[in-house]
Amino acid sequence: MIKPAVSGSAADTGRFADLGDPRATALVAELHRQGRTIMVQPYVDAIEADGETSMVFLGGEFSHAVRRDPLLVEHGVRHPVVVADVLHTVSSVRPSEAEHALAAAALATVPGGRRGLTYARVDLVPGAQGPLLLELEVTDCFLFLSFASAGSRDRLARHLLASDCPGGS
Repeated sequence: MIKPAVSGSAADTGRFADLGDPRATALVAELHRQGRTIMVQPYVDAIEADGETSMVFLGGEFSHAVRRDPLLVEHGVRHPVVVADVLHTVSSVRPSEAEHALAAAALATVPGGRRGLTYARVDLVPGAQGPLLLELEVTDCFLFLSFASAGSRDRLARHLLASDCPGGS
């Protein structure tokens, strides 16, 4: 896959069997023309059946998780490039123990630890030996707060008010 280093919801992401594909070259050229940095990432086939799990942490604690359907596959048709509205692909999910363990391990790598984070999102995909880390987001606007409990949203608000974040006391 070719994707911008900074984007959301698979926007401007291309999936190509061969990086020599003229569409891959055109996508790279267009992203560079826009002044964007690209990354090349292997595609995990299991995402087509199982989608992606996003685990959201608010104020350093696990809040909620959602499953997102694959954005590059729709009704059995593979799309080479996608600009999608991610919210129509989301449903609530309960993460497995293995997913919780991997999310905790990923968050443990953050300088200062997860307790200092206002929010974080850990995106996982299924792998042959268990879940795989796709992304660790600590500056993302997609937190799927409509899936969070009132207590989780209150914890986020308290964390913001108590922190050194702009607008906090």
